[in-house]
Parts: sequence; structure tokens; C-alpha cells
Amino acid sequence: MLGRYGRFLAVSFALLLLGACASESGRSNDKSSCYNTSPLPEEASVIVPPGQDVPGEFARFSGIWTDGRWSAWGFDDATGPLCTTLVVSEVNKDGSASVIYSWGDAPSWGITKGWVRRDARIVENEMLVKFYRGASVLYVLQTENSPPVLKATRTAGPEYGWLKTFATLKK
Repeated sequence: MLGRYGRFLAVSFALLLLGACASESGRSNDKSSCYNTSPLPEEASVIVPPGQDVPGEFARFSGIWTDGRWSAWGFDDATGPLCTTLVVSEVNKDGSASVIYSWGDAPSWGITKGWVRRDARIVENEMLVKFYRGASVLYVLQTENSPPVLKATRTAGPEYGWLKTFATLKK
């Protein structure tokens, strides 16, 4: 039996991080939107604008990234049962960032919705968020798409055999 902490790790195993606009008007009315199903704290809409001294390659991560669905079948499978949203609330000139990682309900996986604050590190077009027990999510910013997308690869910790899941998030 996984227990509450184990389910959290499983969620983190199968999902990850959150961007679009800083107001409630940014929420979609689309019933398929993960932004409506992955909870966020009230202050999640507060995005600190990157300063003039923040390199553009880092500043592009700032905002609310949503509509990701974790899947074990690859980035193009948008049918995964677990929604994820990533809020990149602050980006600094040294590549450090503050994020809120949110996930929805996935009863078939035994996961209940929630969110967690984490620190992240940006290097060029990649942002790494580390979780408990070795779990992590690597977000790769792809700007050749219009609009840009984050390709997320979640790696579970050793107790889950380093299982990988995938999601594509958009602003």
C-alpha cells in the first residue's frame, strides 16, 4: 500500500510543473483544460516579471504553463489521465527559479489533486525541478512551435524503477 506520501511520489512520478496570464481571466472554460482541474494556491496568479538583467533564454520560462497530461507513451499522447500545470512565478538572472507544480485527480492511478512549491534551475532551454526521493521533472522549452511549448519528462525515484512519463505544456 502506497499511503499518502507514496501516492504523492507516484503523482510526482507521473506528472509535473505549470504559465499564460496573471489573472483569473486566463482560466479556460474548456472542460478538457487541465488548468481547471489542477488546483493552484490563490497567489499563483502573481508572476514576478523577470528583471532587465535576466537573460531572455531564462525569462521565456516565466508564466503559467498548462494543459499537460502525463503519459507513459510519449509527448504526443494527450490522453493521459493525469493533468499537470506549472507556474513559473519568478526567474532570476543566475537561472534559479521559483515554481508551483500542480496536478489533478487521476483515480485510475490512485492520485488526488494537489500542488507543491519547489525551486528550479534553468540552463539554456532546460529547467530542472527536483522532488523528494530522487524524483525530478525536466522541462525543455521549444520555441520553434507557435506558441512555444514545454516538453516535460518526469523521472520517478529509484523505488519506482526510475519510471519516465511525458507531457507537453503550453501557455
